[in-house]
Amino acid sequence: SISETDETNNVSTSVSFTIATPVAEAPADLVMTDLSLSETDLGTRGKIQATATVSNTGDENAYAKTTYYYSTDATFDDDDIRLTSDGHGSLDGGEDTAETKNLKVKDIAKAAATHADFETNDHYILAVVDAQDRVEEGSEVNNVDAEQVTIDWGGSFYQDADLTMNA
Repeated sequence: SISETDETNNVSTSVSFTIATPVAEAPADLVMTDLSLSETDLGTRGKIQATATVSNTGDENAYAKTTYYYSTDATFDDDDIRLTSDGHGSLDGGEDTAETKNLKVKDIAKAAATHADFETNDHYILAVVDAQDRVEEGSEVNNVDAEQVTIDWGGSFYQDADLTMNA
C-alpha cells in the first residue's frame, strides 16, 4: 500500500523453529509387586498376616484397593472366593505402598472346603489390586500375585455346622 523505490527488500531471511508436541501422561497402572504371608502352613484356625505391596507405575493418580481371594490355582478367575479387602488410598504416579491385613484361617479353610477334593487340592491366596476394574489402567495383566499355602486338615473334614431339630 506504500509506494517504494525497492520492493525486493521487504522480506527477512527465514528463521527455523520447532513446535514441541506435548507429551501425554501415561494412565495409571496399578501393579501388585509383592505378596507375602506371615505363614504358609495353615491349620483351620487362627490368623495370618498378608502384606501386599502395590505400585502405580503410570503418571496419573489412582485409588488402590487390594482384595484377597482363596483359589485352587495361581490365576485370578470367577472360581476364586473373596476373603476380604484392604484400601491403600490414592497413589500418585510413581508411588508405592505396602499394607498388612489379617486373614482369618477359618475363612480360608471354609473357602477351600467348598471345592471338590478340597483335602488334596492346591491352595493359594491371591492378592488382586483393582479386582473390580474400577481404575482405567495402562495394563490389566499385572494386578495379581499369589502365594501357595498348605492346609493341615488335622485328619478330619472341615465343614459347616449342620444343626438338626430332633424333637
